[in-house]
Amino acid sequence: MSLETNKLESRTFAFLRFPLMCMVMFIHLPFGDLKPIDSQNLNATIWILHEFVTRVAVPLFFIISGYYFFYGLESFNLKTYGKKLKKRFATLLVPYLVWTAFYMIIEMINNHSILTFKQCWHSFLFVSRESTPYAPGCWPFWYLRDLILLCLLSPLIYLLFKNVAIFKKNVSNKLSFVVGLLPLLLLSSVFLFHSIDFGFWSYNDLDVSLFFFPFGAFFAINKIELVKFSRALKLVPLILFALVAMVVCVVKYKTLDFYWNPKFMWLLHFGVFFGILSVISLASMYVGKHNTEKLNFFSQASFFMFLTHIFFRDRIMKPLADLLPQGDVWALIYYLILFVFMLIGTLLVYYILRKYTPKTLKFFCGGR
Repeated sequence: MSLETNKLESRTFAFLRFPLMCMVMFIHLPFGDLKPIDSQNLNATIWILHEFVTRVAVPLFFIISGYYFFYGLESFNLKTYGKKLKKRFATLLVPYLVWTAFYMIIEMINNHSILTFKQCWHSFLFVSRESTPYAPGCWPFWYLRDLILLCLLSPLIYLLFKNVAIFKKNVSNKLSFVVGLLPLLLLSSVFLFHSIDFGFWSYNDLDVSLFFFPFGAFFAINKIELVKFSRALKLVPLILFALVAMVVCVVKYKTLDFYWNPKFMWLLHFGVFFGILSVISLASMYVGKHNTEKLNFFSQASFFMFLTHIFFRDRIMKPLADLLPQGDVWALIYYLILFVFMLIGTLLVYYILRKYTPKTLKFFCGGR
């Protein structure tokens, strides 16, 4: 990879962190829970934004993580594995344990009760809680949990993809090429078609991480430049994403029966995949033409935003809902205030900590 391409790729993914984190915060808004919206068309519009457009965020974060985990590696031996795990211990496991403990303390204070040993055990060992299946104590941390598990499984991922000769000029062994692609195709089928009831598969967020982290790893292991690949597809992913979006809109506005419907969820997943490639391509084109260094603060704050946005959301979620009147307009105002409060709150605290106690911030963010 040329130095220029490497720099563009690094700047592109750095630039994407903040808008992707804003999408994650939008996903975590409690639509319909405390402030229901009566208008069916308005509900459908919010649903399309909430369950389709912004859903590119988490998979793309997994792709970036998988890509940079294996980026620049010529081999993957025990020494390399140890170095990678040591680094991820600081950047993933420490923040996971510290902030899980923080949220457990907050939960005990709010409920005026002590968590049982079983509940603490579940929270710290990545096992489900009764209220939120498949997620740890602070439910958005399923993302960190899955990253930790996938890092532990990284030797297997490397072995699956290291001999794939895709996009290389001289493919001498076509059988090796096809066999090498099978793991990626199998993982993609898990994500794209998991909602179809086969009788032996049940939904959880693990299918997202199981496909998209190895997807990013696949590109890094085989020295395929992810940004260059996305841009080479030109407008094809964007056109396909737009077509899927139109179909989703028609079905949603007509039937209103879309949420986790196995008949349609596979279509959403294809749309998300096309959306991811479109976002990478469009972001790289923007970064290539503009100076984005002035936005570095927001990119650097994104991980802290992820760790703390639920804390800010939960502080005003119910009091604000009780304060504002009922009605669709007030419901929209409620969600807007909630989003802005999370955004400004996380950024403000990050700014204060970075300015006055940078070492403390660095510890809580795993050295980031």
